[in-house]
Amino acid sequence: MLKRPSSAAVLLLLAFRLSFFSKFSGWLVSHNADAISGYT
Repeated sequence: MLKRPSSAAVLLLLAFRLSFFSKFSGWLVSHNADAISGYT
């Protein structure tokens, strides 16, 4: 069991990184889609 007082901070950091990764992956997918549509 986690008894660290910073477990909430770790969860917040994890959620922030997940949201940032989802935004970055969404931008990457849209950018790659534009490049692929340009190649075809």
